[in-house]
Parts: sequence; C-alpha cells; structure tokens
Amino acid sequence: MADRGGRACPVCMLIGCNGVFFLYIYTIIPSIYSIMQFAHTAFFKMLVSFLGPNINAVQWVAEVLDCSETSAWRKMNGDRGLQISEMLLLCAAEPKLAIEAAELFPWHQLKVIQIRSFINEEEFHAYLLAIEKMLHEAALHSDFRLRYMARDLPLFYFLGNATLLKHKFRLWTSNGNASSGILSSRTIELAQGLFKRYMEIPTEEIWFEDAFGMQYKQLEIFEQAGELHPNEAEEMGAYYKSLEIQQAHWIKTQKKPEGGELLAAFCPVALTNNGALLHSHGKEQLLGSIMSVQYFYSHNPGLIHQFNSLWTKHLSWCLVRPEELLYRDKRYKEEYLSAQKAKD
Repeated sequence: MADRGGRACPVCMLIGCNGVFFLYIYTIIPSIYSIMQFAHTAFFKMLVSFLGPNINAVQWVAEVLDCSETSAWRKMNGDRGLQISEMLLLCAAEPKLAIEAAELFPWHQLKVIQIRSFINEEEFHAYLLAIEKMLHEAALHSDFRLRYMARDLPLFYFLGNATLLKHKFRLWTSNGNASSGILSSRTIELAQGLFKRYMEIPTEEIWFEDAFGMQYKQLEIFEQAGELHPNEAEEMGAYYKSLEIQQAHWIKTQKKPEGGELLAAFCPVALTNNGALLHSHGKEQLLGSIMSVQYFYSHNPGLIHQFNSLWTKHLSWCLVRPEELLYRDKRYKEEYLSAQKAKD
C-alpha cells in the first residue's frame, strides 16, 4: 500500500459530480503527489466517530496506510500532511467517510489535475520487471491463479508484438511521445518474456465481447490522425487478427499455447473495472490499472472484496461463460462468508 522502497503504491483520484463522490482506482510509479489541501482535523474527527470507542483509531489508520503508529498519529493530529491518495484509502476502508467527506470538499473547489504516467523507458522496464517477479514467485505455489477483468484486452496481449508495444508505450508515457516510442531490445525482450509467462499461467478472465473490435477501431483512428504509419497499422491489425483466431481455439480447449489454463467469459457491455487479482500461497493481492497504464498493488481486504463483487456482477452479465467459472465464483463467496463469520 504505502510506498516504502520506490515501488509502485496505490493512489486514487477523487471525482465529484453534484455533491456525489466516486472513487476510481488509479496507479502511479513510483511516487504520488498531493492533489489538494483539505479539512484535515474535521476529516479525522469523523473517522474516529465512525470507528467508535472499541477501535484504536491510530492503530487502524496505521494498518490501512501501511505505516507506523507514530506516523499515523502525526498525520491525525496535523503534524504531517495527509495526501489525497491516503485519504481515499481510508474512505475505501470505511465507506461512510466518503459520503461525509463530500461536505468537506465541495466539487467547485476541485481543480482539473493530471496524474503522471511513465516518464521514460527505465520506469516502464521496472514496471514490467516487477510484474514478472511477482508472477514468478506466485507460480511457485500450487494454489496460484490470476483473475483478470479487462476493459478491452488484458495488458499482456500488448506485450507480444514489438511494433504494438512501441505504439502503446507512446500512449502510456506522460508526454505521449517518449522519443517516438523508442524502446531498447532489453525492454522488448522482457515484455515478450512476460507475454510468454502469461501464456504459461492459469487465468480466469472476463473480457468485453468486442475487445478486438475496439482495438481495430483504435488503429483506424490513429492511422487517420497520422500517429501511425499505414505499415504499422497493418502489422498490428494482423497481430490482433491472429490472436483473435487463436483465442477461439484456446477458449474451446480452455488451454493457452504454453499450457496455462484459460477460463474466459465475455461481457456484452463495457466493463466498469480494469485489473487483476493474484491468488497464491493462501494470500491475495490486487493489481490494477485504468485509463493510462499506471499501476497499483494492494492487499487491502476491502478493495479485494470490491474487486470480487464487481467480478460477480460482470460474470452475471456474460452471455458466454464456462460453468467452471460460475462454480469457482460461488465457492469463493462461500469461503469469504465463512471467513467473515469466523472473525465475528
């Protein structure tokens, strides 16, 4: 959660409309910025009242923000600033706070802000390396699985073709240029190795059913805008078409080329979430991205439960879905409810 060693950490963006606030999960590498100042004291007074007398508020804040109790105390009494991302993590852990916080931060006071994405290739390389390491370590355990909800295509598919990867890198950088998408051979090899890793691991996936159609349309738009050379667009289109044809076979056999199990469902409406849940060695870790490929990791139980709730909702909308996915989702909910009862 909180960044302790230059690694990616969670950050959220607060968006308001007519007095109603929504939390959208974003990601950022490797640091987060203060977006605005807010009514610090009033916010923590509300938090303490919601938690009640039986919960140590300092310990609770320290656990949610993944910091020491000393640091939590200093944030609560105003000696140390509280970033907007930290406030939103607290709201996610205690949802009633988000409603009350809307009164403290009127919409007209918010400013349009820009959240930075990758600045250069080194950041992007480190991002890919972190995912590779995470998947490698998780795959050492027999209970390893990856749930992926994709707004269009899972990220891994963009890593398998060098021309497509360079194009996406231009879009994912903070200035939209990044030396015209130039990537070194070491980053391209790492990306293609990560794509191969994806093909080896078991995944449960929900896609938007017209995901490839969206990608073809994007290629057309970028080519017309002069941001893609016709030869590049043709190569990327052929790559997508090859994947689309192969995918039909993978779904039928429930197996990817390198041996990884694939259970995929297809949703007729665009997904409202974009991210993955990694399960390994009895633990769960949330990985997320949205809009630009900024990134976050979180073990927060509340966020993980929200992810799984959205998974269930989207799965119920899918017209094409393996029975095994429904069975696994039902089993997960039963295990979750049993764990909650045990805590109570």
